[in-house]
Amino acid sequence: MALTNVWAPHWDARLNAMYIFDSLAEVQLSSFIFPPIPSSDPDLSSATLISEMATFYDCANPHISGSSNFGAIYGSWNQHIVNISPAPIVSPLPTGGCTISSCPDLRLISLLAEPLHTLLVPVTDAAHDRDRKKCPPDSCCAAGTRARLIKLITSKVDNPLSPRRIIWLHGYVGCGKSAIVQTLCDHYAREKRLAGSFVFFRQSGDRSKIEKLATTLAYQLAEAIPITEQRIREAVTKRPTIVNSTTSLEVQFQQLIFHPLLSAFPPATDLNRSGDFSPYLIVIDGLDGCIDHDGIALFLDLILNFFRAHPHIPIRLLIASRIEEHIRTHLQGEEVQTHDVGKFDADEDIRRFLKLELDQLAGHDRVLQAYMRSKSMKEWPSAAELNDLVSRSNKSFLLASMILSN
Repeated sequence: MALTNVWAPHWDARLNAMYIFDSLAEVQLSSFIFPPIPSSDPDLSSATLISEMATFYDCANPHISGSSNFGAIYGSWNQHIVNISPAPIVSPLPTGGCTISSCPDLRLISLLAEPLHTLLVPVTDAAHDRDRKKCPPDSCCAAGTRARLIKLITSKVDNPLSPRRIIWLHGYVGCGKSAIVQTLCDHYAREKRLAGSFVFFRQSGDRSKIEKLATTLAYQLAEAIPITEQRIREAVTKRPTIVNSTTSLEVQFQQLIFHPLLSAFPPATDLNRSGDFSPYLIVIDGLDGCIDHDGIALFLDLILNFFRAHPHIPIRLLIASRIEEHIRTHLQGEEVQTHDVGKFDADEDIRRFLKLELDQLAGHDRVLQAYMRSKSMKEWPSAAELNDLVSRSNKSFLLASMILSN
């Protein structure tokens, strides 16, 4: 039996189908060929292609043999041939062949063809690129502000030889932690080195719990470092319940985060020894906003132990939170670099922030413009008035923002 001229107009469909039949093949085929894609062919999804192939071969429990290899997909895309032979039918089949709906084995293959988003169900409003107007906090550093602190943090993250794997930003409410974190997320996203982000927020459903942290980071990790997706997808297909809250946080992180990273970055490679290789960054903001204190403690212990056991992994973790005992006691050791945001003099940054916002207001508000003309004012506010506003802000960007809103 031979199947030829199986067309998949989209590369993603072809890649997924090849991976699925390479990993959990249900059929032994003969001369299974992916020829060049003609532009006139109809749109076929991976699931459709897999279903049709399975029905065509009328087989419920086959086994693949041959030269198929997931890595080969990245090589020759124009044609990929798998040499296989017909397989015996192990179990009775319904009339018309075995389809995804009637065959448990094919349902497993169908699961492999599902988008990773559907399998992991990440918290989409917890990432750095969420709509911050609808999903607070809505903060980002104004142009030119916090430059010294941001430069210090990026120098730590970008150093592949630094033993400091975790950077902890802490400080009082309103000192600007979230704005700094958002600015850093935007920077590393542009650099294609943001491996994941999760912004906790009090009384915000899944964003105030730790239950979805591993699955959300795993989804982002697969997108940022595509080589990790195979192991993440395997973990979910072998154990679909791993995404549920009934699975321990340790198992979730081991299977969805740590094992995929170890597979992607084995210890003895030229890449990992290179001093020119820049690490990826994972960002956790508002950790104190998570109501699961025991879960936070376990998460921090897991991360620290992973970094200690595998120092070659090119990942850095940035955490921002207030100082709380269940966090502080677990962020100890030479792997952790701490920065008290409140100790960085914010007056000049607040002055720059207020000046930028007030200049923008003066440029658009007609009432204010009329007032300035009536008083023959060349600038507003005056230097003395701006100094007073900075003083009233008391080194807090939150207070400065409240002053502007009033």
